[in-house]
Amino acid sequence: MKKFGYILIGLLIFSAFQCVRCVTNYFKAGFRIKEGKVMYYSYSHTSYAKEGKEIKEADLETFEILDKGEGNNLAKDKNYFYCNGKPIEGLDSKTGKYLGNWYFKDRSSVFFRKKRLKDSDPNSFEIIKPPYSKDHKSVYYNDLKLENCSASSFQILAKNYSRDKNNLYFRRYLVAEADPNGFKLLLQKGGSPYYTDGKQVFFHRNVLKNSDPNSWGRLYGRYSKDKNQAYYVAKIVEGADAATFESHSYKKHIGKQYNAQDKNHRYINGKRLP
Repeated sequence: MKKFGYILIGLLIFSAFQCVRCVTNYFKAGFRIKEGKVMYYSYSHTSYAKEGKEIKEADLETFEILDKGEGNNLAKDKNYFYCNGKPIEGLDSKTGKYLGNWYFKDRSSVFFRKKRLKDSDPNSFEIIKPPYSKDHKSVYYNDLKLENCSASSFQILAKNYSRDKNNLYFRRYLVAEADPNGFKLLLQKGGSPYYTDGKQVFFHRNVLKNSDPNSWGRLYGRYSKDKNQAYYVAKIVEGADAATFESHSYKKHIGKQYNAQDKNHRYINGKRLP
């Protein structure tokens, strides 16, 4: 037992050291001026390139870090704008401007990080609330244009959810079967990604087929049910008896694990056991 205790303490110390190292490396990453050169230091959760990489395209006299103290990953000089150690191709240095939250624009386009936003209009572009932005004709989720979205009627509903006059969106995806006007989050047991449009229940962008939002409720784990059927995530649990169906932590029966049951069967992750 004593030996096990020493091993456990050693593992905890090692884990703490790794956490400190990761945090330290994060704050060391980004653009830095060193010995008269513009350098970029990359960061990952497991490593930190101590030697860095010289940005040979950079003009030292006009070089400026744009997000100083917030990551040091964005910069500009008289020739280029830079993102994560590389020039942003196509962004005009003379008319370019950093807008915040990784967005840039010049006289002809808008960019998110190093990617040009498709069909973007810099004159009417605005950041709504990251990751959402728009211009007079399009709405964007980070660098991706929302499909068939009306900029004039667009609104954010909740984290990850938005709508216009015709459609409901989950992140960047159009939820084709949902009525945007009936949206309501179904927050039960500490919160969930389930919601309803008043007619059906949805999980992320997937509809729970033939679901009844008035009788639907969360169960233990990734299960839920309404008066007619049980669901595992967004899929119907085939053959389940909704009235007696219940889920729970993993149990064993004749050597086989299961995490749900009804009066007739046992189930593992939505599949009926033979």
